[in-house]
Amino acid sequence: MLIENVTIRIPGLTRDYVFYHTSDAHVAWADPTDSTADRELAATQTQRWNLHGILPPAGFDDTLRTASENHADGLFLCGDIADYYHPSTVRRIRDRLTNAAVEPLYVCGNHEGGSYKNGPRYDKALRPHYPDYAGMMHGTPDLWVRDFGEFLIVGIDDSDKKVRPEQVAALKNLCADGRPILLLMHIPIYTEALKAPLCAEWGDDACDYFVIGFDADEAETPAFCALLRDPAAPIAAVFAGHIHLSHASEIIPGRVQYTSAPSFSGTIRRVTVTGK
Repeated sequence: MLIENVTIRIPGLTRDYVFYHTSDAHVAWADPTDSTADRELAATQTQRWNLHGILPPAGFDDTLRTASENHADGLFLCGDIADYYHPSTVRRIRDRLTNAAVEPLYVCGNHEGGSYKNGPRYDKALRPHYPDYAGMMHGTPDLWVRDFGEFLIVGIDDSDKKVRPEQVAALKNLCADGRPILLLMHIPIYTEALKAPLCAEWGDDACDYFVIGFDADEAETPAFCALLRDPAAPIAAVFAGHIHLSHASEIIPGRVQYTSAPSFSGTIRRVTVTGK
């Protein structure tokens, strides 16, 4: 795989940490015992995302192999690892994560609860499926915490472009702890530097769909957006997906948001967190 390298500096760390960052694997899977319709849908969606000559299930396996072979401290999975909700797809992802020699740090995307049963545009219904993903997400997809001692990694579900008051309150409490936070989510927050590449890839109206905190959309997430833009919050960096572009831009000076290329592109980001 092509590996992109970034370094995040957190003063005072006693050692270096290495993570890998990916998203948007869009794995669609059906077991031989599933219905013909289920198997046909999985095959159709697998070919839909075969844009780089890499089938999505194979691309996802490659990201796990890369992170495992390089003895990473964790793998950031920033949503849309599943292309739509189906028990066989979820089971395959769970099996791969269980057997990988790397710790998965997984947040839901808008596709994890999606359905194509009503046509080519999927219907989102993620929260009813939370129990199926909870074991892969430290107990709850809503907001989870992985404590590395010297810093925290926090995963938050913003897959419906909304962040509920309870989630914001929990994140504020974690900020009050004072330790640096690496924040994982699926839909990125709007930055001015992101607008041009996003619109070039997805069209002039891309910001209305692909980011939070843009114009009227910020009404759905005002407290969350304000927290991400608060210089006093100990958020060291933000990692997201959703836009199918590898991009880095500042939310505020010194606080960078990274979005990842899709897993099936054959690209992954290596993140070194260092105190040097």
